[in-house]
Amino acid sequence: MAHRGLQEFTSQEISNAALGQNGFHVLNGESATIGATETITNVDGSVSHTGKNAGTYWIAIKAIHAIAVVSARSYNAGDDYSQTGAYNGAQIAMTAGDIVYGAFDAITVDNGDYVIAYIGK
Repeated sequence: MAHRGLQEFTSQEISNAALGQNGFHVLNGESATIGATETITNVDGSVSHTGKNAGTYWIAIKAIHAIAVVSARSYNAGDDYSQTGAYNGAQIAMTAGDIVYGAFDAITVDNGDYVIAYIGK
């Protein structure tokens, strides 16, 4: 039987394939922000620039460590990206494979913990 293209996959598989199409960052034991002039230090020590416009954010955070302790700040004013939500430092413990969706512009990960932060825009 011939492959049916996209119809071969479930909606969950298609959603997973779409996640990450704008790229991602692997964050480890650091506080990182994203935006037009922000930089991210990669796990290998190299520095990557997002090269995006103001209003760039991460769309999801996925834990890839046994237990990752994470704090995140999210935009709070619709499409007004000059305003951001309060970053109160509240932490959540995510087990490997957990995903939190949102529009995050700042993420803090405990030392020794790893997450994938998917770029949304």
